[in-house]
Amino acid sequence: MDDDLQIDGDEGLFRNPVYYEPAGRNLDLDRPDLGVSQGHDLLKVLLGMRGRAPVERRGLICPDCRNIRSRRVPMYLVQRDGVWLASHYRKPGERPISHESDEHLARKDRVAKDSDDHGFPADVELLTADGHARLDVRIHSANGIVLGYEPRRAPRQPAE
Repeated sequence: MDDDLQIDGDEGLFRNPVYYEPAGRNLDLDRPDLGVSQGHDLLKVLLGMRGRAPVERRGLICPDCRNIRSRRVPMYLVQRDGVWLASHYRKPGERPISHESDEHLARKDRVAKDSDDHGFPADVELLTADGHARLDVRIHSANGIVLGYEPRRAPRQPAE
């Protein structure tokens, strides 16, 4: 039965871009020099700022938030399984940074509200029971069944 399953590879993974303000360009976290002149020492400098300089003053920001939302959102570097990643930074109590479209957010809220209105409690943006995924909408349906709803939008295919 599982013979038809294909294991996903890493090629589809997406890593957040990170913009370094002093250099005026995005960093390439796959390169030892980060893609900037004098970059061989830059990683050491950035890591040396930990505990000494607030994240907001390290010069790493999200280029997507800057370009799309016109917001300066600080980022920090973290290493996972030997790979450097840039992560959004937020202070305790701040809402998570969302790159979701207004339409996507509205669909989530609509489904949760409609579900609640029909007697099935729904939660927006909660972790799954195993903690490995976050559902856009979790619906508690009849007989203890829990459903996850992830709104997707695809271009309409022309009829043949």
